[in-house]
Amino acid sequence: MHMGYPPYLRGENGGPVEPYWTQMPADLKSQWLAYVESYSVPEGELDGPCVWLDLESRRCKHHEARPSVCRDFRVGSKGCQDWRHAYGIVAPQT
Repeated sequence: MHMGYPPYLRGENGGPVEPYWTQMPADLKSQWLAYVESYSVPEGELDGPCVWLDLESRRCKHHEARPSVCRDFRVGSKGCQDWRHAYGIVAPQT
């Protein structure tokens, strides 16, 4: 909900580019790069919603191409719950 845009270009600690970036379809890369070019943080916020977040369903539009940070940050985990609490986000009902 508050990633701004997925961090793909460098791996952890400046390591190699993530495989999710190199394997991503060209049209998704173009969409992502265009979003980054025009990205700005909403007034009064630390960051904004992810480029691929569907605000209505609150789900990722391109889940199969998500970066490592999204893969490692499991929905419902303690970290997830802590961030929801910090932002005052109520977990969606399943």
